[in-house]
Amino acid sequence: MSIALAAPLVGAALVSPVSRSAIKCPIAMGGRVPTKFTLQMFDTTASPFSPNRRTGLIVGNGSDLTNTRVKTFHWSFQQDSNMKMNLTHEYTNVWHERKDYNGGQFSVNTGIILGEDKPTDSNVSKTGLDENLWKILSNKNDVIWTTSIAWDAWQNFAVTVDYISDSGCTTLQVWYSAGGDALQAVTRPLAKDNSGGGQFQLGMAKKATEAVTVVYGGYHESNIHEGQIYGGIFIEDSIGGCISK
Repeated sequence: MSIALAAPLVGAALVSPVSRSAIKCPIAMGGRVPTKFTLQMFDTTASPFSPNRRTGLIVGNGSDLTNTRVKTFHWSFQQDSNMKMNLTHEYTNVWHERKDYNGGQFSVNTGIILGEDKPTDSNVSKTGLDENLWKILSNKNDVIWTTSIAWDAWQNFAVTVDYISDSGCTTLQVWYSAGGDALQAVTRPLAKDNSGGGQFQLGMAKKATEAVTVVYGGYHESNIHEGQIYGGIFIEDSIGGCISK
């Protein structure tokens, strides 16, 4: 199954990734597509995603229970060897966008980062901005963590967003594994502003090159033929430290 997820149109497929440990925490919202699901059903309430989708798949409405307590957002990537990304562009492949559409709690980017999206953290090295890396960015575009793109294997991610930290400061923590390995914490809980509510979005938002901003100007080549496979999409309640690995 293939669906258009970005402007310009970029294809993506939704499948189940390699098996890992069973989900053990309460599911707040799911993005796993049922067997025999048709493309047309994405435009109905039978879809696990919003039927009023923009250019990506949206889980939640910005003010739902995924914006309360402690939630962990899960997803997996696998690359299509016949539809590789052109990493001279910037891509945003997963993001949690505030309901006012003016930023978000985190995003996953790759390729060459546009000037307006450059991380504000002065400690980020040039290596951390390498176009071949997945870059997980905070609400302030700080690079939280990076890893190389695997072109021939599943990569599994999770981000725990704590809206009610006991310390009085909300936090964000990243988890990662490759293939069928269990998720491991790759950052400690980091103090971040998680206010503003938001929606979990997945899709290949490919940005123009030679642009000052993501909206105005820039260049896109013609005959784009790119894709990515998504799987293992769900949001769980992680109150008490519960994480499905």
